Amino acid sequence: MENSNKNRILSAAIIIAGVYLLVSSVFLYRYTVIPGYLILVLLLTPGLLLTPVFINKVNKITGQKTHWAMQYVLHTISSGSLVLFIFLAINFLSAQNKSTHSYVADDIKTIAGSHGQSDKQISYTVIKNGEIEKTIPYFKATTEKIKISEGLLGFDVISHP
Repeated sequence: MENSNKNRILSAAIIIAGVYLLVSSVFLYRYTVIPGYLILVLLLTPGLLLTPVFINKVNKITGQKTHWAMQYVLHTISSGSLVLFIFLAINFLSAQNKSTHSYVADDIKTIAGSHGQSDKQISYTVIKNGEIEKTIPYFKATTEKIKISEGLLGFDVISHP
């Protein structure tokens, strides 16, 4: 196999892994009470830092001249999603079994399902923790307590009922 083909396969594998980590981060974010701007900073900053450093090296490896915006997107997907996933995973996994406080899910609302499944209702509730208001999915139709635990990095994690 030619060297450029190996590099392209490696680049594609890194991008696919980055997309997988980004999707996994979205699921972790659903249960973490954290400001949205911090998520954006963690996701976008590695791309800003790595693109100027590696732009010439990546062009030499692939043998093609790519635009800086495309490389920024690739660096953001690969390295930014890794940084974001590690941050959220450390906070989420360290918060298990450390209940600090709870909220009563008394205001449970529903919205229609996605396209093609509009007859299925999705339940959710909104909690307010300090200055952050968080909409969380809620799978039980009864009024129950939602437990909140503090993670290692200081951000609260929702223990789903």
